[in-house]
Amino acid sequence: MPLPEIPNVFRVAFNWENSASGGTAENVMHFLSETGDSEAVAAAINSHYSALMLSFTVPTTKCPSVSITPLDGTTATSTWSLAGVEGSLSAGEALPAVAVVATLYTALRGRSYRGRIYLPYVGESVAESGKVKPAYLADLQGGRGDFQADLEGNAPPVTLVVASYKEEVANAVTSILVQPVLATQRRRQSQLR
Repeated sequence: MPLPEIPNVFRVAFNWENSASGGTAENVMHFLSETGDSEAVAAAINSHYSALMLSFTVPTTKCPSVSITPLDGTTATSTWSLAGVEGSLSAGEALPAVAVVATLYTALRGRSYRGRIYLPYVGESVAESGKVKPAYLADLQGGRGDFQADLEGNAPPVTLVVASYKEEVANAVTSILVQPVLATQRRRQSQLR
């Protein structure tokens, strides 16, 4: 499916890696920036990605770069380095088959107007009976909310959006809910075999 054309919206792929398992994963999020500048979007993400957002994983998990594609129909993808985006758990190993899920909601209802992020390499000590322990869940929820608010307060502002490729529109995220139950993304699961 070709990428849609949505003015001032950027497709941002977070490029994860885990040096202990040798695994890689990718999260795709979309951001709106009136500047139309990939470098400004990368700088805002790098400035506001917080340690709380990575409290669920171990230091062998890192997100060293983002690949940014403007959805303008012409500009090529560019890759930007991120500094210090790594797990902060002090001990344990990462579970390669499960993920923390964050659901993105907009003001509109329906599948085209909400999104999901599967956060990879959950630390062993974070999981209990298939769920995220409450203390970690609170940190993740707070970290995601702070990230969204900090981006919107950035100069220039960067807005987290849900981009509907089917409808070729983007809508601002009004809330983020970190789900307590751990999940598996099928494409990642099949890479482990």
